[in-house]
Amino acid sequence: MQETFKHRHGEWWVLAQMALKARREEQRLCLSHPDYAAYRQRTPAIIPHLPGLDWRTA
Repeated sequence: MQETFKHRHGEWWVLAQMALKARREEQRLCLSHPDYAAYRQRTPAIIPHLPGLDWRTA
């Protein structure tokens, strides 16, 4: 049971890190490319329909 908790905790940690890194990258892209915000509205970031990993649901 302890191994399962560690494994699941590790998965969520990786997802949280991916979401934070992607959010920073998205902010930088919006600043550098004026049309990027429109592109982002119609394109999922990492995983469609998953809050935090799809900017259309944010």
